Amino acid sequence: MKASQFNLTYNYEKYYVLLNTKTKNVVRFPLEQSTLVDEVLAQNSFHSNSLIEEMLFEKGFLVHDNSNELDDIYKECYELVNSEILYLTIMPTYTCNLACVYCFQHHISDAIMDQITEKNIIMAVEKNINKYKALYVEWFGGEPLLAKKQVINMNKKFKEICRCAKVPYASRITTNGFFLDIDTFEQMFKNNCFVYYISIDGGKELHDKQRPCKSGHGSYEVIMRNLSQIKDKVISRNFRIEIRVNCSSHMYCEFEHFLSDFEKKFGKDKRFLLIIETVNDWSDRTKEMRRRGQLLTHSNMSELGKIAHKYNISLASMDKHSLKTQMCQAGKRNAYSIFYDGTIHKCQMALESDEYRRLDTIGKVTDNGEFDIEREKESIWVKDFFPKSCEKCRLLPMCLGKKCIYQKEIQGYECEGVEEKFLDIYMAYDASKLENIPLFFFDNYCTKCLKVNL
Repeated sequence: MKASQFNLTYNYEKYYVLLNTKTKNVVRFPLEQSTLVDEVLAQNSFHSNSLIEEMLFEKGFLVHDNSNELDDIYKECYELVNSEILYLTIMPTYTCNLACVYCFQHHISDAIMDQITEKNIIMAVEKNINKYKALYVEWFGGEPLLAKKQVINMNKKFKEICRCAKVPYASRITTNGFFLDIDTFEQMFKNNCFVYYISIDGGKELHDKQRPCKSGHGSYEVIMRNLSQIKDKVISRNFRIEIRVNCSSHMYCEFEHFLSDFEKKFGKDKRFLLIIETVNDWSDRTKEMRRRGQLLTHSNMSELGKIAHKYNISLASMDKHSLKTQMCQAGKRNAYSIFYDGTIHKCQMALESDEYRRLDTIGKVTDNGEFDIEREKESIWVKDFFPKSCEKCRLLPMCLGKKCIYQKEIQGYECEGVEEKFLDIYMAYDASKLENIPLFFFDNYCTKCLKVNL
């Protein structure tokens, strides 16, 4: 046997943790036995141990000498690229009511979807839905709820269309939460919008500084009032509100205060999840923050994650953030971003680039309800395989070389330090789950592998 090429190890507190990105299995050992574990993985005959080898083989940490793990990865990549689910990211607006200091988008005033484009999209979904096994929609913007009427109507129509076609329908919305009052939430939720992705950048003072209204007023109190009403008035447990905290260096000063306040408001409600992220260096607007050293690293995020674990707060689990395969929608054949004017795109980031905008625009929704796609342009974004340069990466099963098609395939950037970044994020989010990872250890003479029952 041989060690899987997709094994990762790290030390955390008094444990040596072994993780396989292909099988998603995680086990831990006492830290002082890390050398013994490494010897077994290296198949050193001096430390051969049939019981621990059996466990490591069963969980995919050891594989047969003649196995080619890449075969399975290539198959999975092909299947995901050619998924029979229709993925639509619909951007009914390209304007916003907030003026976030780090926003990468260049909004267009009054850019809101008209009734003709709305009708065309609904018609296109209805005409084509029988080609697919499911429909998944993400509402994005700008601020999508500036076109609240259109979003609610389309969401309702899509649910009806899918019900008639007998295929599943689900959606999620990325919104700043300012217009997500209880009535809007209930209308979205009853028509299968199950996930709500909202940014709250710390307490009132910091949030209002980083995410003010364009009018100059703060947005924090309105957003928090909306969320509190949803928590208090909606009984169902079948939705999830993911609250993203975009952290800059300012967050260090007030992070504990923010967490304490968040715990009081939402700590007992598992429908509300906290996602700790850095302010991403995506645009010219973060240049000044970068110059002043206000942008955080993944190591900083690990430190903030440890602080967060002291509070009774549900952090978004790693099955979403890292362990689950994260292929960019732009790399899928049946995934499209529909702009407010009916043009069809592959990537919101490329849409912001003067150099790549034309390459990103691959079609339009026609007046007779068709997705009119330029297949030659689409083929630049959609490939059945992953780059050869990714074959030796231990994180390959989690992104299939396609986590960001724009950076990898279009701009030609190579990944840097991805394993270290991943482990920083993994430890930040899953530190509190350490006790749930199966614990194994050797006896004094390495003749047995014992498991501590949880």
